[in-house]
Amino acid sequence: SYAARAGLAQGDVISEINRKPVRSEEDFMKVTSGLKDNSSALVFIHRGQGALYLTVKV
Repeated sequence: SYAARAGLAQGDVISEINRKPVRSEEDFMKVTSGLKDNSSALVFIHRGQGALYLTVKV
């Protein structure tokens, strides 16, 4: 899937996109609607007991 190719795994929780907080589906839609095609987004995720940043091509 696209998510897997981007580095996301099942159970990951996205908490920021481009340093903007994502706490709900509405936040996610608002933040991602402003992203331009063929750009990259910095995504902060929580995975298990850890957390990491991924750069995801849009």
